[in-house]
Amino acid sequence: MKNIIIILLVSSLSISCKAQNIIPNELKNPELNHFIGSIVKYQKSELKNNIIDCIIISNLSGSAGNSESDEVSNNIFISNCQYGELLDCKLYAIDNLININIESINENDTDIIVQITSGNFKERKISKIIIHK
Repeated sequence: MKNIIIILLVSSLSISCKAQNIIPNELKNPELNHFIGSIVKYQKSELKNNIIDCIIISNLSGSAGNSESDEVSNNIFISNCQYGELLDCKLYAIDNLININIESINENDTDIIVQITSGNFKERKISKIIIHK
């Protein structure tokens, strides 16, 4: 009898419960759609007084300029937002690098330093992007 009551309670509770239906809104902005669709990597770093967001996106096929392949280049976008009641953000972009990788994000008293590597496998270069606070 006890098992029957438990089964009836569980079944009545599960019948009355249903998940919320969340309906997404389609955004009709082709530039934003292309930007979001081409994100290769995203990295966020929280520093003392700043939040650094790095987004790497891929460009169109053949954009690397190698005549023997359809290799793509990448762009990196770096957002620097200062903590506070209102976010004060600045956005920076570097275009047309090959195979970008974010190595580190550090800061000193005056600057934020984003160190990246880029280039083909045998020709990798280390670059420092300096953003003044």
